Amino acid sequence: MVKLPWIPSEAQWRRLLEVFAEEPIRNRVMLALAYDAGLRREELCSLRSDDLDPAHRMLRVRTETTKTRRERMVPYSASTGVLLSQYLQHRAAMSRARGGLFSVRIAAQSR
Repeated sequence: MVKLPWIPSEAQWRRLLEVFAEEPIRNRVMLALAYDAGLRREELCSLRSDDLDPAHRMLRVRTETTKTRRERMVPYSASTGVLLSQYLQHRAAMSRARGGLFSVRIAAQSR
């Protein structure tokens, strides 16, 4: 027997979105990208700004962060693109430092 993954009900999903609506922009973008692109925690937390292709709403998941050690390009939705654009503006106002898209230093300042 194989245990199937847990899938939230419609009510549980709505509640999750209600809770995340109150979260900082960084957390909302992280949830949206993880959901849209099916990213694992390591893949999400390792994203860099140069992994994004906003013109085509695609992001690159680098080889060193994947479970299978294979790079892939994955799409994200238009609504996630809007959130991402807002987050990038917010991030630029906080710091011009290079590094991870969701670095800890930026996260501490976004609260």
